Amino acid sequence: MHLDLFLAVTEDFKLDVTDQSVVVIDVLRTGSSIVQAMANGAQEIYPRVSTEEAIKLASSLGREDSMLCGTSGYAMTEGFDLGNSPAEFVPEKVDGKRLVMSTTNGMRVFDLVDDSPSVLVCSFMNVKAVAKAVSGENSLAVVCVGAEGDVSLEDTVCAGMFIECVHQQNGADIELNDAGRLAKSVREHFKVDKEFLAGTERGTKLREGGFEMDLDLCSQVDIYSVVPEMKESVVRLIQKDTNGPH
Repeated sequence: MHLDLFLAVTEDFKLDVTDQSVVVIDVLRTGSSIVQAMANGAQEIYPRVSTEEAIKLASSLGREDSMLCGTSGYAMTEGFDLGNSPAEFVPEKVDGKRLVMSTTNGMRVFDLVDDSPSVLVCSFMNVKAVAKAVSGENSLAVVCVGAEGDVSLEDTVCAGMFIECVHQQNGADIELNDAGRLAKSVREHFKVDKEFLAGTERGTKLREGGFEMDLDLCSQVDIYSVVPEMKESVVRLIQKDTNGPH
């Protein structure tokens, strides 16, 4: 397998993925929230870049079974139903619902790779399941959401863990670009737990903002076997969760 990793998405980022599957990695917090929501029964998730787009779409879908989710910075967007904390996406709120999601950092990446025939969503929560789902691919682009154009340590370590899992699934060497080799090396130096996330730049801001529970949830590795997949701008499951939370 040939795997190209992109550690951050800058304003001038361009990537031709019209004939290539993509894995989007986002630990804090959009990717983890999508995984959590799908594991807890959300029917579909519609990523949207702007608040205006999200509100318009939710209205057209019908507000009785759709929810507006997202943040401006770290706070829930005014008038929305949920923010971007994985702790909010519990079954009693999201089961059977359509979620329209707009966040400050993560949604622009989904928009950039929308031309791909298949975009899988990965976080620590489901890294092994996503690695298994791509095991038959010959070529793969892995894109870390990062932190508003900058590299983030948590996404880089998650990418390194993903590469490890893909190697275990394939049983053969993976051809990596320099970013992939870097992530694989960086991953060896960190134990993934709550304190690891708390020590990252975004983790520190979340803790200071009172989102301690997010660090607990987002640091849990392989608690779900769900694989959210975006096709034609809509996220649905391609693999049902048979294990549930451990």
